[in-house]
Amino acid sequence: RRSRLTAPRHSLRGHRTGQLDASMATANLENQLHSAQKNLLFLQREHASTLKGLHAEIRRLQQHCTDLTYELTLKSSEQTGDAPSRSSELQKRCEELEAQLKVQEKENAELLRELEQKSAMTAVLENTIREREKRYLEELKVKSHKLNMLSSELEQRAGTIAYLTSQLHATKRKLLSSSGTSEGSPSGSPVASYKPAPPRDKLPETPRRRMKKSLSAPLHPEFDEVYRLGAESRKLLLREPVDAMPDPTPFLLARESAEMHLVKERPLVIPPIASDRSSSEQHSPAREKQHKVHVGVAHRIHHGASPQAPPEVETLAVDQVNGGKVVRKNSGTDRTV
Repeated sequence: RRSRLTAPRHSLRGHRTGQLDASMATANLENQLHSAQKNLLFLQREHASTLKGLHAEIRRLQQHCTDLTYELTLKSSEQTGDAPSRSSELQKRCEELEAQLKVQEKENAELLRELEQKSAMTAVLENTIREREKRYLEELKVKSHKLNMLSSELEQRAGTIAYLTSQLHATKRKLLSSSGTSEGSPSGSPVASYKPAPPRDKLPETPRRRMKKSLSAPLHPEFDEVYRLGAESRKLLLREPVDAMPDPTPFLLARESAEMHLVKERPLVIPPIASDRSSSEQHSPAREKQHKVHVGVAHRIHHGASPQAPPEVETLAVDQVNGGKVVRKNSGTDRTV
């Protein structure tokens, strides 16, 4: 019984599903048909508007064509009477234009020739400028090298002059000290025992060294106040540049002279010979720091004197010429160079 009841149920379900599928298919078809009809209606409207615009354009062109035809007929009727004069005018105009064309061609040819000449001159000038620039650079290199060599030689000579000047002053002080000891007033001043150092070899010139030298060199050398003791044990104020170098002319002239004379030195140039009491006190660092004198370019000599020291007689021990014989003063502490 159960199998008999279930069979009709399955058949009813299948029939219902078939009906639903058919109804859905018909609905889809109806929707598609409706959309196709809408699209067709839209296309028809667009086509009608396009045709309307085309017809309007055709009518406008036809009107324009009729107007042009009318104008052409009028012009042709006017030109039939003066056709020979019109042709002669056109021929004259053509001849004038041809003459102008020939003139322009000649001018263009002349301009082209001038352009070629100027381009050739420009090339020659460029080559000349390159050669001159190359020559100028070579000359500049040679001159800069020569300038560097001359500057280095000048610095070496300046150092040599400073060294010789310091030696000259040291020699004069030694001669003064030797003459003082011969008279019975020995001196132990460090000025007499000062030995100037020879000028150092110049280091190779470099751009950094030149820059440092140019930055370190003052534009306006200031003046320092240097106190020296004179022959009467009094302070003398001397104003001189910081890097002032003594004049080496007397030293150079002394080498060329045939005989030497006894010259009294000024107290401003060479300090006096200190006494025994002052020589014992001159080793004090405070007294050495108080009295400083510039000698040459890079040499400093510290000296000092006691205010109680009696004035010393400034003498110079030199060679004396006596009838072709040279007589030299000798003393126990003679340190002449």
